Amino acid sequence: MFSAFREWMDDQGWQGKNLDKDLLVCGNKIYSPETCLFVSPAINRLLTNGMASRGKYPQGVYKIRDKYRAQISINNINTFLGDFKTPSLAEAVYLKAKSKHIRNIAEKESEPLRSALLRHASLFSRLDD
Repeated sequence: MFSAFREWMDDQGWQGKNLDKDLLVCGNKIYSPETCLFVSPAINRLLTNGMASRGKYPQGVYKIRDKYRAQISINNINTFLGDFKTPSLAEAVYLKAKSKHIRNIAEKESEPLRSALLRHASLFSRLDD
C-alpha cells in the first residue's frame, strides 16, 4: 500500500512542499493519491485559521480600544481593512478580503489546485453573507 503511494509521490515533485490531505476534499482524513496534493508552504498556510494562537476573536480580527480591527496579511505584509463596532462586522470584511486573496492566488495555479482553492474561496465568501 505505501509503495503505491510512494510511487505516486515521486511523480509529484514533492521536494520542499507540504502534503495536504483536505484541500481537495474538505474534512478529509485519508491520505491517498485521490485525496492529497503537494502544495507550497505558503499555500498550506493560506487556509489555516490560526485558532490556537489568535485568542477569542474571529480570524483576522482584534480589539483596539473600543473598536474591532480587521486586518489581513498578504505576502507577510499586514493590510488594515478597517475598524468596526462589532467583531462580526470586522470578520465579514476580513472574510471578503481573504476570499479575494485566495482567488488571486488560484488564478496563478494549475488544476486541480486551482479548483480546490476557488472552492475554498467561495466558502470564505459565503461565510460573510
